[in-house]
Amino acid sequence: MPLGIDITQILLHLFNVVLLFGGLYILLFAPVKKFMAKREEYYKNMDDEAKSTLSEAEEKKELYETKLANIDEEIAINRKQAAEELIEYREKMAEQFRMESEAMMDQAKEEAEAQRKQIVDSAKDDVKNMITEATGKILSDDSQSKLLDVFLDEAERSVANGK
Repeated sequence: MPLGIDITQILLHLFNVVLLFGGLYILLFAPVKKFMAKREEYYKNMDDEAKSTLSEAEEKKELYETKLANIDEEIAINRKQAAEELIEYREKMAEQFRMESEAMMDQAKEEAEAQRKQIVDSAKDDVKNMITEATGKILSDDSQSKLLDVFLDEAERSVANGK
């Protein structure tokens, strides 16, 4: 043993160091490495989920933007349809009111004609009665009978002349 170095002691110390590092590797480094790998995978999955959620959100945003762009056209179409339906409804109601008013006017004309006829008939009867009474009074008076004869002669002449 030169210089007082014992090789067996060095080998034993080396063996102890290797056992120490091996034990530390098995007890500490391997679990920590597994833990770090799991943690890295967990955060990678979170990142992937965030990216997919972000891409879905962007797709939805684009979809909503296109819908918003098209909504003005849809509103215009709906307004146009509503205006057409309103015009159609107005025309329908105007036609219905016109028909009802015509029916009411026809009925009123018929009632007015019936009343007119009744009034004319009543007036004719009244005129006949007045003429009969007047004629009776005239005929009862001799001086007035001459006046009646003159009146009747004039009436016959005017009828003959076409007046």
